[in-house]
Amino acid sequence: SVVASLFLARRMVTPIQALQAGAARIGAGDLAHRLEIRTGDELEALAEQFNSMTAQLRESYATLEQKVEDRTRELTESLEQQTATSEILRVISSSPTDVQPVFDAIVQSAARLCEAEFAALFLFDGETLGAAAHHTRSVEFAEHLVRGRIRPSRETTTRLAALERRVVHVHDLTGDPAFSPPDVHRRENVRTALSVPMLREQTLVGVITTWRSEVRPFTDKQVELVKTFADQAVIAIENVRLFTELEARTRDLGRSVEEPSWRRARGTSAGRSRSCGRWVRSARRSARRSTSRRCWPRSSRARCSSPGRAAG
Repeated sequence: SVVASLFLARRMVTPIQALQAGAARIGAGDLAHRLEIRTGDELEALAEQFNSMTAQLRESYATLEQKVEDRTRELTESLEQQTATSEILRVISSSPTDVQPVFDAIVQSAARLCEAEFAALFLFDGETLGAAAHHTRSVEFAEHLVRGRIRPSRETTTRLAALERRVVHVHDLTGDPAFSPPDVHRRENVRTALSVPMLREQTLVGVITTWRSEVRPFTDKQVELVKTFADQAVIAIENVRLFTELEARTRDLGRSVEEPSWRRARGTSAGRSRSCGRWVRSARRSARRSTSRRCWPRSSRARCSSPGRAAG
């Protein structure tokens, strides 16, 4: 009986000790540890429950890490976008007569924040689109943008965005039969494209386009960012136009103010001359009337008569 008691005690104590040691390791953060207890009784069932809880903790911890990483990346991206838009507003305020620094800042920020190898800002002259600013890693692509004058049509995303005044986002240009991109796009392996129209009261001003050399669609936040850049480009153009008009009106007003004052000075002098002339003529008439009347004394009074009337 003593031997049997010792055997039973060891059979129970050993799994309990293993269970205790395993729980301690799991509690210390070793979520990869599994309890291996094969007793075929309640202790084995308890160990399996520990293993199940450990697996759930490990999954929750991994998910939590991924959520924290994603949230951190989103916050960082949002901060970078806000910083970029604020920087462009600063450039707009510091360049009231020149839109080129604004355009350059926009394409640089669009390429960097949208993780695009190519970006360009096109202006519409009423008939064709021409690149006013660009960011590219290829000299050939840059020359293609600078030399090209394109009309609104359906051949590329830029042309279609200008034609229909809407955002055009194509995941794979080479695999979309609706588009016919130029040969330089194929040589540079341009795949994903995003074109956003620049509109002022539904009137086309230009288009901003970003391209990627891989099939990777732009995120919703990146699309909204490019739309914000398009609005800022329109604001910059309108700001320069208003500032130029204000300068012209100020110059015209200055000339109109100076000219009447000179004319008023001449008019005042002429008026004074005319007034003096009238005063002199009046004085002369009064003098003639005075000299034309004479007075002859009598005994008791003086009678004035005209020299043309003799005394009776």
